[in-house]
Amino acid sequence: MFSHSIDEMIKRIALYQFSLLLMAIFFFVLLKFFYKIRHHRSLHHQKRINDLLEVWLKNNIPLSPTLIALCKQHIFECLRCLSHTQTTIPPKHLQQLSETILQPKARQLSTSRYWIKQYLSTRCYEYGVTLKDNPILIKLLQNKMFLTRLGAVRVIVAYPTRETINRLIQTFSKERKLQQSLVLEVLPTLRPVDQQKLSSYILYALMTTSHDYEKCFCYRMARRIQPSLQILPWLKKDISSQNLELKLAALYYLDCLPDEIKITRLTQMLDDPQFEVRAVASKLLGNTQDTSC
Repeated sequence: MFSHSIDEMIKRIALYQFSLLLMAIFFFVLLKFFYKIRHHRSLHHQKRINDLLEVWLKNNIPLSPTLIALCKQHIFECLRCLSHTQTTIPPKHLQQLSETILQPKARQLSTSRYWIKQYLSTRCYEYGVTLKDNPILIKLLQNKMFLTRLGAVRVIVAYPTRETINRLIQTFSKERKLQQSLVLEVLPTLRPVDQQKLSSYILYALMTTSHDYEKCFCYRMARRIQPSLQILPWLKKDISSQNLELKLAALYYLDCLPDEIKITRLTQMLDDPQFEVRAVASKLLGNTQDTSC
């Protein structure tokens, strides 16, 4: 009697596991089917948007209501088309697209509670922003998803203002160095004219802030932007700071200046009481023959 009940239990468990396996296979096939349908629809919308863009550019006519509605309804496909054709679209037309379609859609997406839509809003802003969008970008800098925050960083450094750059520095100076490094990777991709403008805001923040860790991040940003490399009047004070992180950041910034400027100061730092400072100064002095940073 007891062995019979055990056999029945084993059969039921096996049948239950087999049913779960069949359900898993069924849902896998179903999801794959729906994915294919959605993928084909996406390609169809992308091709249609691309065809309408080509007609608009070729005939030099106003944006059609059909194109505007299609782009707003399928913003992901619109962004994919623009990423492939951005270099061939004249700046005047790109500005028109941004003001008519992308900026209004970005403002709408930024209020969504879904992070992917908030990220798409930063992608829309990559083609142009206005001053009234600064509060939105600053809010996106505080987003829980780092991908969305990084998207906001790309927009802010491409279209910098003193307000947004100050907030960017204040926000990421409190983050881990890994996250700061990902932000710094965006800077070398900017055009020289944009780097020049951005560097002036970074140096202004470095001059006005009283927080050591904000200064550290400013020095790290300044090193990645060649137009900003210059002798700073407060550099000597920061190299002598009691804050080790600030002292090291200032030393690395000093290393990017010409040899005739930095060698004397780096040599003096070999007698610093802190081992980390002596080690960095020694390492940088060993690179003085290298003309690159």
